[in-house]
Amino acid sequence: MRVRAGVITLVVTLAWLLPAGAARFYVDGNAGSAGDDRRSVQAAQHRDTPFRTITHALDVAHRIPQGRPHVIEIAAGTYSPSSGETFPFVITEPEIYLEHDDSATMILDAEGASGIFRLMAATDDFVLRDFRFLNASSDQGGVIYSDGASVRLADNHFTGNRAPDGGQIAYVRNGRLQFYNNVVVGNGVEGDAGALIEIHNVVGGAEEGDDIRNNTFYQNPVPTILTSGNKTTINSNVFSETGTPVIRAAAADSVWAKYNIFWETDILYVPAEGDSIKLSRTVRDTSVTIIVHPEPAPRPPPSP
Repeated sequence: MRVRAGVITLVVTLAWLLPAGAARFYVDGNAGSAGDDRRSVQAAQHRDTPFRTITHALDVAHRIPQGRPHVIEIAAGTYSPSSGETFPFVITEPEIYLEHDDSATMILDAEGASGIFRLMAATDDFVLRDFRFLNASSDQGGVIYSDGASVRLADNHFTGNRAPDGGQIAYVRNGRLQFYNNVVVGNGVEGDAGALIEIHNVVGGAEEGDDIRNNTFYQNPVPTILTSGNKTTINSNVFSETGTPVIRAAAADSVWAKYNIFWETDILYVPAEGDSIKLSRTVRDTSVTIIVHPEPAPRPPPSP
C-alpha cells in the first residue's frame, strides 16, 4: 500500500511539473543575465527566469510531447560553442519552434566547429527569421540540413558558412524550401563543388514548390542553387560575383526564373537543352554564358 501511494504521489508530482498545454520556454545566454539551465520547467516559462542555453531548452521541449507546439524564445545576443551551446541543434520531433524579438540582433555562430541545425522531423513550417548565421562547417548542410521538414528561411544574414559536399547554406530533401529576403555574402570556398542551396524535393499541387525570391547573393565563390526537385521558382533575386554556375537543375522545365539580376557570373547548368530554362524579365551583363552539363543527382545523407 505504501508503494502504491508513492507511485500515485510521483504521478501527481510529474503532472504538476509538466505544462498542460503549449509551452513557451525563454532563453538568455548573455553574460550577467538570469539564464540558468538548472531552472525548473515552470520557471523557464517566465521571461525573468530563463534557461541559459538553446541546447537545454531544445532538450526539454523534446522530452515534453504534451501540448505541442512548443516555442523557444531567445533573448538577443550571440550563441556559440564558446557561450555553452552544443552545435548542431538537432530537432527530431515536430512542432518545436524558435523565435526571438524581431528588433534584436540574434547571432548563431558555429565557430567553424559544426553545422548549426539538423531537422529530422516532419514539420510543416519550420521558420527561422532575422538571424545572423556565422561560420557553420559541415560536409552537407552547413547552416541547416533538413530531411522531411518544410523550411522557411526569411530576412536572415549568412556569412562564412561552408559545406563542401552540398548546401553551404541549406540542404533540403523530402520537404519544401522557402527562402525569402536573405542576404548571403562570403560563404563557401573556391573549389567546393557543393552549391549554397541544394534542394531534392518532389512536391504536389500547382500552389506548392520550392521558392527562392528577393534574396541577395554576393561574393560567394561557389555555385548558388542546385535543384533536382520537380518545381523550383527563382524570382527577383540579385546574383553578383558568384561561383560557376548560378543555377544547376536536373530538369530544365522544373525551374521558373524571372525578374532576376545576374552580374559577372554564369547562369545555367542543365542536363540537355542550353536554352530550355526560360529567363523572363531578366537583367544580365555581357559576361554571362549558359553551360550544359550532366544531370545532378542527390548525394546520400550524412551519417547521424
